[in-house]
Amino acid sequence: MNESGLCNCGCNSKTKNAPRTDRCKGWIKGYPMNYLKGHQCRNKFGQNSSRWKGGIWRSVDKGKMVYLGPHLRVQKESILLAQKVLGTRLPPKTIVHHHKGKHDNSILIICQNQAYHLFLHQRIRAFRVCGNAKWRKCQYCKHYDKPENLIIYPQKKSTSAYHRDCRNKYKMEQRKIRCFGYLSL
Repeated sequence: MNESGLCNCGCNSKTKNAPRTDRCKGWIKGYPMNYLKGHQCRNKFGQNSSRWKGGIWRSVDKGKMVYLGPHLRVQKESILLAQKVLGTRLPPKTIVHHHKGKHDNSILIICQNQAYHLFLHQRIRAFRVCGNAKWRKCQYCKHYDKPENLIIYPQKKSTSAYHRDCRNKYKMEQRKIRCFGYLSL
């Protein structure tokens, strides 16, 4: 319970009386609240947090993260490392690609846009599966083959590659399903 009626965050602003009793928030109906709205969490961020570990932590999906202060946003360690090496901030849509894996910052490739980054991943997958980075994956049979043996059709978001026979077989199966309601084997 707050006897003085001032906000406990240190701003010395006058608080309102609690509209109802709420044990979780420490409110008692008719008595002044401990904090103004939004002030309760003010002291729990950054260095004032009880879980402060120097401003560096590992995110499950994004890797190692670095806290830069309350006025700057949190950054991935790899982005900060790339900016330090270049000596300037990276443009907004720039992506930092980890060559050896998601959490290994030993080799970083700076991609100007998402399309080039996806292109790198496509080449890496092809090399790991079939030993040739230039081969493409048929979208129907899922096998890798030389680009000369595939029909490559550019779409809005990406390019699709397929064998003519695989596409014809797929289309025939779709017609059977549409006409007869089932797929006969």
